[in-house]
Amino acid sequence: SCTGDLAGALEVLAACGASVGRRTEALEAAEEAAALYRGLARRTPALYSPKAAHALGTLARRLSDAGRHREALAAAEEAVDLARALAHSAPDTHLPDLADTLTVQAACLRDGGSLNRALAASREVVSIRRTLVSSSPGTDTPALAESLYVLAVYLYTAGQLQESFVMAWEAIDIYRRLVRTNPAPHTADLARVLNILTLNLSRAGRAHEALAAVQEAVTFYRSLAQVDPAAYRPDLAACLHNLATCLGDVGDRSAALAAIRETAEIRRELAARDPATHAPALAPCLHRLAKRLAEAGHRGEALQTAREAVAAYRSLARRRPEDFSRGLAGALRTYASVLEWAGREADAARIRRELEAATEQRALPPPLSSTPQRE
Repeated sequence: SCTGDLAGALEVLAACGASVGRRTEALEAAEEAAALYRGLARRTPALYSPKAAHALGTLARRLSDAGRHREALAAAEEAVDLARALAHSAPDTHLPDLADTLTVQAACLRDGGSLNRALAASREVVSIRRTLVSSSPGTDTPALAESLYVLAVYLYTAGQLQESFVMAWEAIDIYRRLVRTNPAPHTADLARVLNILTLNLSRAGRAHEALAAVQEAVTFYRSLAQVDPAAYRPDLAACLHNLATCLGDVGDRSAALAAIRETAEIRRELAARDPATHAPALAPCLHRLAKRLAEAGHRGEALQTAREAVAAYRSLARRRPEDFSRGLAGALRTYASVLEWAGREADAARIRRELEAATEQRALPPPLSSTPQRE
């Protein structure tokens, strides 16, 4: 029908808008597509209920992107209800649809702060994916690996490290098999799961195993970034950040400093090209680098980098003070300390006055202690 064609075109428009960062237009298109498919599903449920479920899942993602978490969850739950009814009547056809909508629901629950419910939904997704793989081996294996990865992330967030280990290792085993037979589409997925495994191992105090995992992930991301820099240099930077942490955990401070330097170089390049997207990651990276340079005795470079970190945070805090005032305060403290170390007492005093004014204005609590915290 013409209405169905229009709804389909709007879904495509929503996807395209989201992919290029035009969130408002993507949300408007997703809302209109979902409304059209709802009406069509009421009149011809057998034909349009699956499409309505998919459109509602898309709408939930776009609402979540806009920070409208309650509405996003409502749309996701409506999608799940439709998909569950379809899967009950025709499981062979619609179980994948149910898994897809539950995945969206889990993400909405997590974003809305309902982590336990997100875990339950994610576990159901894994169960469905296992069923699909067992009934038709190989056909849905990448989807099973992805669902295991997502569950591992949620479990890690919930502090359930042992189960998160199990899920991550299973996903890694699947992705390793997939990479051996067809590396192009699956290498990035393997690197991603190795990264969450790194966080798990590091949090559990298994520093050397964490280092081995993140080194493998960095190797994969380097090769991917050579082929497609725009897509993978942000991932490489994030992974190098974790590498620096792991190297510090095993006492290799020189290599850790080199890794965080490389991270900062990449983030500077990314922020120069797209400040709206990448400046929020650059500021904390520069702050961390400044502290590491000071610890290593590189006074001049530490001073320059601390100044750069403060400038980056000032710019961010002017636009979004609720998100970046605390980071600015930390960067100002570090800058003042490095200035004092360099013998520039007057400049240090000026920065500390700025810090005191910012603390009073934003009601920021003072630091609990001067002991450096693990990052």
